[in-house]
Amino acid sequence: MVGSEEKCYKLVRNVISELDFLYENTITMKQYQKICPGLKEEILNKENQKVYIIDLGKKDLNRKYQLIKYIRENDYHNEIILVKDNEAILDSSWNNLHNIFDILNLSSKEHIKLKNDLELIFKHMGEQKCFNYQNRDMNLSIYLENILYIYRDTEERKVVIVTDNNLYSINMGLKDVFYLLDERFKQVHRACLVNTQRTQKFDWSHNSFILDNGISINLLSKHYKENIESKEVF
Repeated sequence: MVGSEEKCYKLVRNVISELDFLYENTITMKQYQKICPGLKEEILNKENQKVYIIDLGKKDLNRKYQLIKYIRENDYHNEIILVKDNEAILDSSWNNLHNIFDILNLSSKEHIKLKNDLELIFKHMGEQKCFNYQNRDMNLSIYLENILYIYRDTEERKVVIVTDNNLYSINMGLKDVFYLLDERFKQVHRACLVNTQRTQKFDWSHNSFILDNGISINLLSKHYKENIESKEVF
């Protein structure tokens, strides 16, 4: 949530408290009083599922508009809800351009509407394809489209999930991880699964594949060449 209006903060906090009991995964609420490096880092972190709730308030509207533009330039996947007072006038074409999910009026009783909005958004999130992993130290949920490849670290005896921005080590077997993925993931090495939709090239002569970010990974084996054209793995 972005904004300092106490009334808006209480509204959102109360709704989140109600919804937190309904979902298996914990809902975390973060508040930012202003645009800061921490907020930008959160926007750029594409691994986290999130909803942006922005209190437009009466001050610094231009900064809030710039923030929404920045969000949409870097994250077009997650939803934005705006909270405003009666005096704020927003152009409908601007709202459509930036894919605003809903606009709530702070001066009205919007508790139920915000709750319904968030329930609908969370339901949609649950239907999107994610890799989910949970233990006492980690609660992980990653969109499959953000996973580049997955490999087994033989020294640490863990499976490592490589995404656009992070590495995650988990205590699972590679085979068990595979069954939690979809058809875009193929085994290309005895210790590696790759997201074929994030791969530019398979260089069999050099036993490597090149990701869509240009990075080459030396975990490719001719033994698994048929898997690129087949669903048969493991």
